[in-house]
Amino acid sequence: MIVRLKEIYEVKGGNAHPGMTAYKKKFQSRDVFVNPTHVVCIREDSNYRGMLTESDCSADIDTTANYTRVFMNRGQSGIDLVVEGTPSQVERVLHAGKELLHG
Repeated sequence: MIVRLKEIYEVKGGNAHPGMTAYKKKFQSRDVFVNPTHVVCIREDSNYRGMLTESDCSADIDTTANYTRVFMNRGQSGIDLVVEGTPSQVERVLHAGKELLHG
C-alpha cells in the first residue's frame, strides 16, 4: 500500500533581497507517495517550524503546524523527508487500515 504525505522542501538558491548579503530560504510543498514498509523511523522536527517562519513559503504551507522527519530505507543509503503533521498523525497515515495481530 502506498500513502500520500505532504512534504515541505527547500528550494535551492533562495531569494536575494536588495541591500542584504544573505539569502532568505524559500520553501514549497509537494505530495509524496511513500511505501510504509520502507519507513525506518519518524520523529518530530521542532526546528522546522522556526525555519519556516523566518523564510519565504508558498501559500499552502502552514507555518504554525507541526512537522515530522520521516527516515526511509534505500538499500545501502537512506533518505529523509520533512512532512506536515505530528509523529502520531504521520504514523496513523502510514498504518491506516492495518491492525496489529495479538497472539
